[in-house]
Amino acid sequence: MKQFQGDGLTFVDPLAHKTRSLKFDGSDRLSNEGTAARQGVSSSLRRVNDRTVVITNRLDAKVANTEAFALSRDLKTLTMTVRIVGRDMPDVLTFERK
Repeated sequence: MKQFQGDGLTFVDPLAHKTRSLKFDGSDRLSNEGTAARQGVSSSLRRVNDRTVVITNRLDAKVANTEAFALSRDLKTLTMTVRIVGRDMPDVLTFERK
């Protein structure tokens, strides 16, 4: 994750060969970067609070999943929660800074 044009973030996923550059303006941006880009895929970014952002991913204008990134108060732990439409339980990943 890195800053994008002053009012957004760029998310780089080397395993999925995907890069998404999103702004906090609430608008959907077509996914057209990287080899994993598909027709009809778009994403939007919103800030929940000072330490949490949520990406909403859509396929053909329908919500497919959301990805929440939350940074702990001490700034040492990042928790990523992925909620996929149709699944009861989210996928939760936790990353700790050493």
